[in-house]
Amino acid sequence: YGIKVSAPVTATNVSDVNVTLSYNFGDGAKSVTLQKSGSAYVLPINTSSKTLARCVYIPVATADGTYTLTVTVTAKNAAGELLSATASATITVLGSMYEDDFTGDS
Repeated sequence: YGIKVSAPVTATNVSDVNVTLSYNFGDGAKSVTLQKSGSAYVLPINTSSKTLARCVYIPVATADGTYTLTVTVTAKNAAGELLSATASATITVLGSMYEDDFTGDS
């Protein structure tokens, strides 16, 4: 299982725009820099994905619970001051991929 992110960002009269996704599925806090694609920022291609998907995989052993994903946008204004904005969303993990495996393998 994985998540995909598309963060629409409108940034005018600023420079050095940086957009990151932060998350922690119980195996330590992680952060990934998003890439501009049109008017949105998306995850980079996940090299672990056989289909080269732009996603973050949720570890198989992730415990049931609610997890927060945070997108942070930073940029500099004309005076060189750092500006920052964040938005968060939650996802709920219930059960595991092992419980969803109906192939008969254990």
